[in-house]
Amino acid sequence: QVAWLDAHPEAPACAGQCRTMDASGTVDPSPARRFLSGVPAACFEEILLGTKELHGATGMVRASCLRELGGWDERVGVEDFPLWLALSRRFGPVGVLPEVLVHWRLHGGNSHRRLDAVYGATLAALEAHRDHPLHARAVRLWRMRWWSALAEVRPWEALRRIPELGSFSREFLARLPKPFLALAGAYR
Repeated sequence: QVAWLDAHPEAPACAGQCRTMDASGTVDPSPARRFLSGVPAACFEEILLGTKELHGATGMVRASCLRELGGWDERVGVEDFPLWLALSRRFGPVGVLPEVLVHWRLHGGNSHRRLDAVYGATLAALEAHRDHPLHARAVRLWRMRWWSALAEVRPWEALRRIPELGSFSREFLARLPKPFLALAGAYR
């Protein structure tokens, strides 16, 4: 990462890939697919809309850029998403390397599993970019993603919250079977 940042002085940061690892230490042989979409770089709009995801544990940020931003916003409750947004909006795209840089242990206590807290932190991070023309669309998309995750673990709540979080978009309608599949035991 240091070599990549040295070769790309215009980039504020870079991230890379991860392999998931279960609680017993068994590592998946392939990188987590959701982060591969970021290669070779992710711009602000792509991060804002969630079309490119960056893994926080793989990030390396230029100290000068982090200082210029005033550090990360500790009030939000998650560090990586708001930081990626702030860095890419102010300084330009974040580089994304194809190499696996970490093994990410998945267990019941991972912060991304605290759906309500992550959802609130995501909305707070988006609020900092309320002035951007894509803000409303981003909020709608992240609400839909949260509903989708909720549908797998708390299907009755997801069904109850369709009026608040749902839409008639093709993306949402494609996710509509999820709570029913969860109730049928498809995600166990």
